[in-house]
Amino acid sequence: MPSQLDDMVAVRREILGLLHQQMAVLNSAPELTDDQLIECYNRQGLLQQLRDKLQALLNFEQQSRDEAIHSELVEVAPSTVLTPISFAASIQESVALS
Repeated sequence: MPSQLDDMVAVRREILGLLHQQMAVLNSAPELTDDQLIECYNRQGLLQQLRDKLQALLNFEQQSRDEAIHSELVEVAPSTVLTPISFAASIQESVALS
């Protein structure tokens, strides 16, 4: 899990770096050259790929958490769930002990 966290941090940093580059180019001149526009479009494509990668990492992390919670519940649930019969038996037992 720590490596996934490192991956998410790295992807976010890369996204921020690209966004800063994009803003610098867009703020640099009133009119952009064709080369600058092509670079902007290429950065936008890369940003979308990075967003998709980040979303996949987040989905995997959430799925891992859900599976961990589910496995904990499965381990705990059988011993804590009372059926009507076991509940009635426990009541009779506690009455008998009184």
